[in-house]
Amino acid sequence: MNRRWLINRTNPEYITHLSKATSISPVLAQILINRGIKTANAIDSFLNPAITGLSDPYELLDMKIAVERIKSALSRGERVLVHGDYDTDGLTSTAIMVHALKTMGMDVHYFIPSRMTHGYGFNPPSVDMAKELGIKLIITVDCGIASLDAAAYAKKKGIAVIITDHHEPLRQSAIGSQQSEFRNQEFLLPDAIAVVNPKRGGADCRLATLSGAGVAFKVAQAFALDHDLPFTVEDSLPLLDLAALGTIADVVPLINENRIILKQGLGYIQNACRPGIKSLLEVSGLCDRDIRAGLLSYTMVPRINAAGRIGDAGDVIRLFLSDSAEETLSIADGLDRMNTERQRIEEEVYQEALSQVNAKGYDAAIVLHSKGWHVGVIGIVASRIAEEFCRPAFVFTVSDDVAKGSVRSVPGFDLCKGLSQCRDILIAFGGHKQAAGIKLYASNLSAFEESINGIVKSSL
Repeated sequence: MNRRWLINRTNPEYITHLSKATSISPVLAQILINRGIKTANAIDSFLNPAITGLSDPYELLDMKIAVERIKSALSRGERVLVHGDYDTDGLTSTAIMVHALKTMGMDVHYFIPSRMTHGYGFNPPSVDMAKELGIKLIITVDCGIASLDAAAYAKKKGIAVIITDHHEPLRQSAIGSQQSEFRNQEFLLPDAIAVVNPKRGGADCRLATLSGAGVAFKVAQAFALDHDLPFTVEDSLPLLDLAALGTIADVVPLINENRIILKQGLGYIQNACRPGIKSLLEVSGLCDRDIRAGLLSYTMVPRINAAGRIGDAGDVIRLFLSDSAEETLSIADGLDRMNTERQRIEEEVYQEALSQVNAKGYDAAIVLHSKGWHVGVIGIVASRIAEEFCRPAFVFTVSDDVAKGSVRSVPGFDLCKGLSQCRDILIAFGGHKQAAGIKLYASNLSAFEESINGIVKSSL
């Protein structure tokens, strides 16, 4: 695909001024200006992200409400459930939250849904499980923003819910006449005690690009700033290793707060302060390497993700929370073997998907499905197909007349916005502008393919 480069150029005098003021080359000054980093202070913060640059966590909407409810749970000795997700961002988010709550002496349980058995997200069956455990408060991490039914069901069952998430909230315009008691301007939010999601602050919010682990870290940071809680800044900072892994894995923009989390977290990873991280470094062959984000993205992160794709993602939480070097090395070895098996399965599905594309052709979007494809790898396959053909890719596996899919987009097409336009033929969907999960009845696949092709054509 041929690309035409359009280069923005700035007043030469200002480039010279900025170059001298920040001790960088004029070329780098121009590049940073083109990326929206236009002042000496902004350049210094970008190139030298210091821990002192972390923002006040209470800037996030509902953070104060969430912390007060957690303080109440602590004082009353309530049992708390942290509900996470099975990818690296969801697993690091869960470990951060569980560690922080346990440090404060709370009675904490966690639940990571199985990709194969439960599917994605916070759903009503999770509430039933929580009820059986005697849970009084559910805290979601990296999920829950679209879980209107589950939040309402939990309220009916007498269980309080705090949502912490970073995915796109449902928009009022996409819901039509559907009603909710808990509205927030353009968003339709779950009926929870608090909804901590940086995207509620709009695209201009400097925290809007946080990962799920980044949001969980901000909650831990808020604990550390509350002098009534037995949790200090010294307790919170070591959690930056997990926050950095979630930030890398979710491929969020490395700007603003994310840049600080990444730089500081990489230091903790390099020093292998956490036994689980040390074991992962060993099995990934990284012990003597200079740790960088790109290196972790194709070594450590795939091994973590492998558990949620073809195994038990709960193994990763045990890895991150254990103080036993023997236990963590055993778990890490298991993740390494699972990742090798995941690679084999992925390649088989990719080749079948590629054959299907070549046989049927494609339009503005690529929609593929099969009964035999492993649900744990279809997201990676969708990503490879989208990159190969420069079109949004929708890859489904069909079981019991239900098609579960993973979607990857291309620049310029907002998946959540596009999927909301055909939600009447979907069972569920959710995610980001460039990556999402989707479920529909298999009988609607043809109608969906026709509809989504029209939507993509009108958008690009």
